[in-house]
Amino acid sequence: LGAPLPLQGRLYLLAELKSEVRLVVLNARDGKLLWQQQLAHLDNNILARAPMRRLAGATRACSDGVLVCPAGAGAVVGLDIATRSLLWGYQYNSNFSGAKVSYGQTRQVVKDKWLDDSPTIADKWVLLTPPESDEFHCLDLLTGTEAKWSPVKREDMLYVASVVNNKAVLVGKSEVRALDLETGQPAWDPIKLDEANPSG
Repeated sequence: LGAPLPLQGRLYLLAELKSEVRLVVLNARDGKLLWQQQLAHLDNNILARAPMRRLAGATRACSDGVLVCPAGAGAVVGLDIATRSLLWGYQYNSNFSGAKVSYGQTRQVVKDKWLDDSPTIADKWVLLTPPESDEFHCLDLLTGTEAKWSPVKREDMLYVASVVNNKAVLVGKSEVRALDLETGQPAWDPIKLDEANPSG
């Protein structure tokens, strides 16, 4: 689930094995298994009953010794990589059902979701845009506690472009917005894209 994350000579991967999402840590020099940790147990097999989860991927992010791991099933976990211990877990409403869908249905559903599931870490905040959620989530990096204003509706937003001066810049289909991460309030008036389409 996602490309390996290299940290201090080790590769951190997420893998789904027998309906479990596991963090697998390999030696970067020889590929030998160093350790692994179960993160989540899943009700649906990724190939047979959860094609949307397979397409979404699961990108990790790391800051201040905390590894943030999306499980791709309505949950995100924070781990202390020095002690290999779970710091926190966060659950959110997932709108990916276990029902089988056709290739054409899958393509349409993907077009109406967050396009980038990578957690964004900015100072003390973890920003989450899981494709299986219709909301923007903001958590404390060390505790996993939601910001008081989180979550907020995605509406037509597509991805987090950056965080500048504690403001998250969100790009949507027709406008660019900024949210103040302390209050969740708009940082400035939305910029309309008119006939332009966002890219990059």
